[in-house]
Amino acid sequence: MSLNAAHTRRVALSVTTVGILAATLNSSILLISLPAIFDGLGLNPLAPANISYLLWMLMGYLLVTAVLVVTFGRLGDQYGRARLFNLGFLIFPVASVLCALVPNSGSAGALPSRARPGSRRDSRAARSSPQRRELNRRLVEPPGAGQAGPMLSSVAVLSDIHGVLPVLEAVLAEPDVQAAELIVVTGDHAAGPQPTDVLDRLAALGERALLVRGNADRELLALARGEQIEIPDAVTPWAASQLGPAQLDLLAALPHPAVLELAGFGPVVFCHGTPRRDDEVVLVDTRLERWAEVFEKLPADQRTVVCGHTHMPFVRLVDRRLVINPGSIGMPYGRSGGSWALLRGGQVSLRHTTIDVEAAIAAVLAGSTYPDRQDWAEYYLRASASDAEALTVFAPRDGRQAS
Repeated sequence: MSLNAAHTRRVALSVTTVGILAATLNSSILLISLPAIFDGLGLNPLAPANISYLLWMLMGYLLVTAVLVVTFGRLGDQYGRARLFNLGFLIFPVASVLCALVPNSGSAGALPSRARPGSRRDSRAARSSPQRRELNRRLVEPPGAGQAGPMLSSVAVLSDIHGVLPVLEAVLAEPDVQAAELIVVTGDHAAGPQPTDVLDRLAALGERALLVRGNADRELLALARGEQIEIPDAVTPWAASQLGPAQLDLLAALPHPAVLELAGFGPVVFCHGTPRRDDEVVLVDTRLERWAEVFEKLPADQRTVVCGHTHMPFVRLVDRRLVINPGSIGMPYGRSGGSWALLRGGQVSLRHTTIDVEAAIAAVLAGSTYPDRQDWAEYYLRASASDAEALTVFAPRDGRQAS
């Protein structure tokens, strides 16, 4: 072999090695950039409906790389490899400078999160609990406080669990709940016979769940801190006495309300009673004048409101604004089992999970030390109160005139 041939071989080997190294670095850059890319597109690449986008991104890069290698190799044969390398070194810094000049709204050093605490008090409480901080990353600022985070494709909405673990587990096992990009629970999580088990189960969902504060959550926290409040029922003081520091931190950091961007809906307000108060009552037949008062301070672009509190599912329009109540998991009126809602693709679906009532009651009895758990479980898990009875009781509280 001549010296010239050996030199040529070494050059070819060196160029090939450098090319493969560059391709490997580019692949790494692509993988690192994927979260930011999909964040900018408003897509969750791991959602079942979006997996194809992720695969096309990865395979498309390999395909484009293969085409470019062949194309530029041929151009190098025609115009000279040194000239092509010099052109590449010129293009790279120019393109980098141009990319740096493109305006963006993200923050340096971290991807924008969907969650920001809703108040200064929430921020202080969130710092005291790593578990709560993880959940709070899903929150956005309250209505009017700023822009919501990246757009979600689907949300499963649960409400009013009231410390009933077996029904919560049954609903969480539903395929559409498991497939939802986010689970939102609109308050009253733990005031019931299994408060610690339910809060621990919700916290274990991590970033998959967003918890909103309900009036019962606020009352639990007040009682646990020794504050003097009106006792709402017999189970709440007992439940408050069961909570540990981590669970109290979690309750203290819950926002009310929270706003999320949802595909097909735009900004969606998630609250417990109403956006302005966690204990305010609105019903399916509440008069329009009352609704106008409730929504008076909502921004005009927030056209969908999801609430809880009254334990009865409904969907209705209120002067062009869509209002959704998913019903109750642990204390339903009118129908035993877990009621919940699915928001996906601009459509609302009220769902119901049928349970084995006897088995659920037995599970509550076995998993709780609440002294009156038998009567409590028998009454609420069997839905002893009808929806008609509940509407009659709640009606005077929505401001209507007595008939």
